[in-house]
Amino acid sequence: GTGQASMTVVDGATESQVNDVTLPWSTVLTDSPSSVNVSAQSSDGSETTTISCEVDGPGITPTSDSSSGPFATVICGTTLGQ
Repeated sequence: GTGQASMTVVDGATESQVNDVTLPWSTVLTDSPSSVNVSAQSSDGSETTTISCEVDGPGITPTSDSSSGPFATVICGTTLGQ
């Protein structure tokens, strides 16, 4: 999506919250967590808002989600080796 969003990234046992990030946004994990989960909510209340997330990398099954509408929310995650 575009605009701004707030998100929570759970990397194994570590949880990080980032607010008002400019989209598109991405991060690269440098450790080898057992799981990765991302939830994000758009800050835009417009009917035309679209947001998506994707978790991908070596040794994991990719997962993605997308949503549209005011303050759209997405959740995606995966377990390492699954």
